[in-house]
Amino acid sequence: MHPRATARAAVILAVLAGLLVFAGAPVASFAGGHEQPSHPSRLDSRLARVSEAFQRGGAAEAAAKAGESGVELRGDKVRVIVETAQGHGEDVAAAAHSLRATVEGTHGTLVQVLVPLAALDALARSGPSQLIRPPLKAIPDVTGQGVSLTNASGWQAQGVTGAGVKVAVLDLGFQGYQGLLGTELPPAVTAQSFRADGDITGAGQPHGTAVAEIVHEMAPGAQMYLANFDTEVELANASQWLTAQGVKVINASWGYFTSGPGDGTGVVDNIVTQSTAAGTLWSVAAGNHATKHWSGPFNDQDNNTWHEFQDTPFIDEGNQLNGFFGVLFAGDPAAAELRWDDPFGASCRDYDLYLKRTDDNTGLPITVAASETRQNDGGCVPGANPVEQFAITVPVTDTYHLTIQKHAADTNANLDLYSAYQDIEYVVTAGSVLQPADNPNALTVGAVYWNSPNTIESFSSLGPTSDGRIKPDIAGPDGVSTATYGPSAFYGTSAASPHLAGAAALVKQRLPCYTPSQLKAFLETNVVDLGAAGKDNTFGSGRLLLGATPVDTDADGTGDACDSDDDNDTWSDVSEAVIGTSPLLKCGTNAWPADVNDDTFADISDIAALTGVFGSPVPPAPPRYDVAPATPDGFVDITDVARLTGLFGQHCTP
Repeated sequence: MHPRATARAAVILAVLAGLLVFAGAPVASFAGGHEQPSHPSRLDSRLARVSEAFQRGGAAEAAAKAGESGVELRGDKVRVIVETAQGHGEDVAAAAHSLRATVEGTHGTLVQVLVPLAALDALARSGPSQLIRPPLKAIPDVTGQGVSLTNASGWQAQGVTGAGVKVAVLDLGFQGYQGLLGTELPPAVTAQSFRADGDITGAGQPHGTAVAEIVHEMAPGAQMYLANFDTEVELANASQWLTAQGVKVINASWGYFTSGPGDGTGVVDNIVTQSTAAGTLWSVAAGNHATKHWSGPFNDQDNNTWHEFQDTPFIDEGNQLNGFFGVLFAGDPAAAELRWDDPFGASCRDYDLYLKRTDDNTGLPITVAASETRQNDGGCVPGANPVEQFAITVPVTDTYHLTIQKHAADTNANLDLYSAYQDIEYVVTAGSVLQPADNPNALTVGAVYWNSPNTIESFSSLGPTSDGRIKPDIAGPDGVSTATYGPSAFYGTSAASPHLAGAAALVKQRLPCYTPSQLKAFLETNVVDLGAAGKDNTFGSGRLLLGATPVDTDADGTGDACDSDDDNDTWSDVSEAVIGTSPLLKCGTNAWPADVNDDTFADISDIAALTGVFGSPVPPAPPRYDVAPATPDGFVDITDVARLTGLFGQHCTP
């Protein structure tokens, strides 16, 4: 065994021994005493700690505190999102410029600013700023075979490949995509980065490349766009650009925990809603957090301000992160987010989120990370969101627990707690879908393993949404092969979602008139129903299985549902419905409007029939005689005779 492996095994054994001792002697409280310190209410607690460190010890101390708090610095600057009131974005920009900060982008009431650490506190105290926080971080939902499993191969064999449809993979990074052009990806793609640094790789992130491979496998004829982002402002700008390019399907194999209340609204969900209204279907990964989520009402039976995840047979105020044998090793990432059921922008109840471990010498809990953003500072803080977040790398090898403290609340809130990376001890799988997977317009996709496709993956996030709607909408395969991740190695709803995006492109090619809601409904009816009969919060409507391609009577590539002239006889389906001829047959009884007497020719006998009732309205004249203009006008007149005369002597061709 490698020496490093031996050392790690020794640590695991020691920790396991300690856990056995701990399990035999449960304690009444894990969380500790009251925590929340003082800091400006407009400044997110993570940024406040970095700002205070900079004021104490300059850039070096600020960098150390930023690392502990999960805040990314750019030299002596930090990228932030300033939330302001509607119409005050220019005021924020002016304040930022006066402090030598750089405004990198805007979206609605959000302003993205790269601000010097020395000016962070001043920006927080500027009039138009309601809240200054780090950007939200999207989580990639990662944990050839899907083409056959979904029957996309059957559609491709009939020439339906997504040709003429613009599809986008909107993701965090596309490391290595150029090396796959012409093989696993189309020969040419349109790639655009919306990151402030313009890095299409997303600092070396290959996730989007693997996602794009699956979309291309499903819809090899589609025109592909690759766009990446890092912040919610950049996400909004990317979405607007894709709409302007005419993209009709967007894949989103990522999600947020607390960008909104979980009811399909919020800054990220609103981006999807606007894009859908412009005619784009979003295929969205449900999330991989069924076993990383807990929800329930705040519970404090012993009245010490700390939430109790369990109160019988003993009180447990910590929700353990389940690392390797329950242990997180020094340098492992840990991140969590807390949301409660106050209105976004008007939260008044105040809860705080902590990561703790036990001191080896004293046996007392030590705070390793904290999120203490103010929602109540002796009164409701204007514009406050009911959210706490932290992200760190843990300093030492140990067991770690998430804890929640009530700072100010007249009534107990209902809480939702997410761990970004590790499963947790106390789990509630229901309601674990991320955002924007909660959006009613999105096609939300759960995951089933391609080789046992009737069982949901244990990690696949479940519904319902916070307002009680069923999610996901459908399930797709994961555990598939890509050049990026290797054979049978791409797991997660990140892999499932692009199967649906590709399938949507196939449907859009055959049925180009379909709206996003019609595409969504079509895909949800082409499924194998799994789980409870009908749509449910595990599989949605079922696992994708494309049936027969939509009927295309005239074989012109457009399905009858979107073809205005299915039999290609120059009379539209609408006109033939008025005339009384079949819109699907060019020859035969009551088939071709020009062949009034059904003898397969447009000749003198047809014109004579019309002249016999010339000038008459319909009725009493038969509708079969009213063949012009494009939409029959209700009279047998010169327009009808002229149209038949123009076809004189022609024979219908089936």
